[in-house]
Amino acid sequence: GRNKQGRSLSVSPVDTYAWYQLAREFHQLGEEPDRVVDALELSIYASPFELPLLTARIELAVPYLNYLDSDTRSLLANQIALARLHPATGKRLDALWDRNDATRLALQALSTE
Repeated sequence: GRNKQGRSLSVSPVDTYAWYQLAREFHQLGEEPDRVVDALELSIYASPFELPLLTARIELAVPYLNYLDSDTRSLLANQIALARLHPATGKRLDALWDRNDATRLALQALSTE
């Protein structure tokens, strides 16, 4: 709880991995969607095309798509396109796509924006 919340104050604005980790922790702790989205957006904007984080951020974003602003949704759509081009991330994206119908529908909607 409190330690992890306080941690957000010490994360560097350009540390894309730290912002992703914080977003993931907020998600796991059941924090308000806005807290998850804020940290996730900072991770994306700090380094939008960080290859090792592409599919991880896409996966984390799926349940929060309705909370993302249009610019972030557009960046995620670009990340999906980029992930498809790289063999390793393409395979992980395919596995995410195949996870369940709700995830597939969310990714399809994001891909066509």
